[in-house]
Amino acid sequence: MTFRAKLVAFLIFIQAATAFAQTAFENTLKLYQSEIGQQAQIYSGKQYKGYSFRIQNNAHAYFLSADWQKGRLWYNGLEYIDLSLKLDLVKQKLILKDDYRMIELATDLIDKFEIEEITFLKVSDSDQDPFFYQILAENEESKLIKLTRKIIREDITRAVEGVKRSIETENQYFINKGGALIPINKKKEAVAILGKEYSKKDFRTRPDEYLIELFKNTVLQ
Repeated sequence: MTFRAKLVAFLIFIQAATAFAQTAFENTLKLYQSEIGQQAQIYSGKQYKGYSFRIQNNAHAYFLSADWQKGRLWYNGLEYIDLSLKLDLVKQKLILKDDYRMIELATDLIDKFEIEEITFLKVSDSDQDPFFYQILAENEESKLIKLTRKIIREDITRAVEGVKRSIETENQYFINKGGALIPINKKKEAVAILGKEYSKKDFRTRPDEYLIELFKNTVLQ
């Protein structure tokens, strides 16, 4: 067997071993969760009541969808997989579904979580309660993160029709480096912080893609 063939065989073996180890690890987590069942600490939170009113245009308060999403959670030092989760972007609360109820997880015990393989981390400063930030890109020293907040607006101008409610979405972008949050919500801020690399994306219409490309072309080089 040639050296090239041996190298390819070795790489295939490593990949298979890694995949096997990951599968074994996840199976162990599933067994652990199955054994402890409803005694797991994640099920000890208070009941989440949701929203009793209707929001116009079928809008909702959640990340991605009002439906339950597949999720993964790191909570008080332990990892949980194959969960049904929702992220309430109005209240900034992570919600867990069990067989009988919806549970509002304790924010101070959440380390990080994934919803549909999109990773969120908890960030707080001395002036406000913690918020959940989506990781758009990262390296060992810094992270490009996004905070999405939804606000319920009420319109009572026509009392005879009752209160009309709508959702307003706000996005903010930051570099998280050394525990500090550096805002980058304008194109000139992005260029000043991340460098002068050109991006073909448009910041106003596609800020996620613009900032990710800029981050990868500067910070990750």
